[in-house]
Amino acid sequence: MSRGEGVSLCLSIGEIERIAAHLKEDLQQQANQGIRKKDWGQAIGSLASMECLDNFTYNCRLRAGAFSHASPEGAKPYSRRSVRIREMRQAVMIEELKNKRGVK
Repeated sequence: MSRGEGVSLCLSIGEIERIAAHLKEDLQQQANQGIRKKDWGQAIGSLASMECLDNFTYNCRLRAGAFSHASPEGAKPYSRRSVRIREMRQAVMIEELKNKRGVK
């Protein structure tokens, strides 16, 4: 089929993430195979490709506005820094809750 036949080439973020997840599964198998064979080039190449897929899907979500909430520190609302800060805060809160339960 040619592009002129009315076939839409646009994908939703969910579709992109599902495709990337399947590709990552295949790459993980290739990395495991490379490790079993002690083919470090294959293993590292597969892991690097997985990292590229993660970056690609992150940038797709970023451009689609998936990270539209504001950061309390005044960082850009879409920055990876704001996501990391939020994740660290959540980890600290979980740890504090665990410690409180142990104090009872």
